Amino acid sequence: AHVERILNKMHDHVKLGKSYLKPNQITITTAISAYTNARYEGKFVPKAQQLLSEMIQEYEAGDTSMKPQKLAFNMVRSALIKIGKEEEASKVEQQEHKILGGR
Repeated sequence: AHVERILNKMHDHVKLGKSYLKPNQITITTAISAYTNARYEGKFVPKAQQLLSEMIQEYEAGDTSMKPQKLAFNMVRSALIKIGKEEEASKVEQQEHKILGGR
């Protein structure tokens, strides 16, 4: 997918010392949007889940700039529900409440 290629190129540039090209929360949320809105949505939902998980890990490791926003959680949760993975969608909701508060 084009999204994956772009993110990989960004990570490659970071490894070469161009830290200003590190994908940020907005970049990752945009990638999640692309994956969850892809024509063959079911195929790309795991990639969206993975990106959300990576954002959560970076945030929990202390990078507050990577704090996932409600939109990222909603997109992944909705995509999971659409493909019949309600249990996984529920786990995403639990992660959201842990990070953003609420219920």
